[in-house]
Amino acid sequence: MSNAITSQHAAAHAVRRADRPSMRRTEMLPTRPKVAPTAATGPAFEGQARPAGSPELTPLALLNIALRGLMEFGIVLAFGIWGYHAGSSIGTKLLLALGAPALGFGFWGAVDFRRAGRLAEPLRLVQELGLSGFAAAGLALAGHAPWGIALASLSLVHHALVYALGQRLIKRPTS
Repeated sequence: MSNAITSQHAAAHAVRRADRPSMRRTEMLPTRPKVAPTAATGPAFEGQARPAGSPELTPLALLNIALRGLMEFGIVLAFGIWGYHAGSSIGTKLLLALGAPALGFGFWGAVDFRRAGRLAEPLRLVQELGLSGFAAAGLALAGHAPWGIALASLSLVHHALVYALGQRLIKRPTS
């Protein structure tokens, strides 16, 4: 019985395949209609209209996003390394290795400069450069001066690119 069902299924499948031309798998995927390039479209959105107010993501802007992520990771790591080297016993080493990054980013996240008006952007810049500077100094104090210099340089390059690309560290309020 199962052989009869299998052969019937195979025969029906062969008839269905014969009715349509041979297609590759990628040709069967649905395609999106192309939108004519305008100021509201860009390569990051593959021909679709970009949401209002969103910046164009050029390769340099994407690189800067990656630099920021690397910088933030480096700051957390630097505070942890400094904390571990600053402690004398294993308990204080672990406490400082976990507590220093938490305090550093707690300070960064707890202070809201958006209500500072025109001073909001410069204050955020000073805060971020200060935080990365302390992290770089911590690496140097822990005996990793070349990594501290690299972290400080990374921070300076990232922040320079922010302003070179016409971006801001603090988004303007929409209301």
